[in-house]
Amino acid sequence: MTRSSKTSPQSASVEPVYFQTAGPMLLAGLRRRYNRNTRHQIPLLWHEVGPHFGKIPSESGDAYGVCLSASEENGTLDYMAAIEVGSTQNLPANWTSLKLPAQCYAVFIHPGHVSEVSVTVEKVFENWLPSSGSESMSGKGGIPDFMEHYGRGYKPEEGTGDIEIWLPVKG
Repeated sequence: MTRSSKTSPQSASVEPVYFQTAGPMLLAGLRRRYNRNTRHQIPLLWHEVGPHFGKIPSESGDAYGVCLSASEENGTLDYMAAIEVGSTQNLPANWTSLKLPAQCYAVFIHPGHVSEVSVTVEKVFENWLPSSGSESMSGKGGIPDFMEHYGRGYKPEEGTGDIEIWLPVKG
């Protein structure tokens, strides 16, 4: 991964902190389909995945919430609670893998509690993207709609710290 183009910290009008090229990446975890009425169940998926973190021989330590196949029309999305791995060998039962191509991402800091991630995502898509001049690569060629990145400073028991939103953009 490379980081470049650092800018000022996120303000109320959400701006990317930096642009990053990442990948290719191999992620492993649990993936489920949600709708407007079931999205509140996404934290339960993390409760299923979380106990396995730190026990997978090839894991990197960084976790991702990957949003795929989102549809504004019917309100559905596929969400994967995952960790980056080097291999798909010895994964827990029922886990799936996802290989992402190399991609440039606009990276935004989520300053609040994990339960409010959707507020930051909404600001990115509704405020920043239309006026940025950047082209979203969301959903194109196996690229996710966006990802939540939970770095090593994330405190799952508190739901805070080191949370970023990664929006795929044309690099």
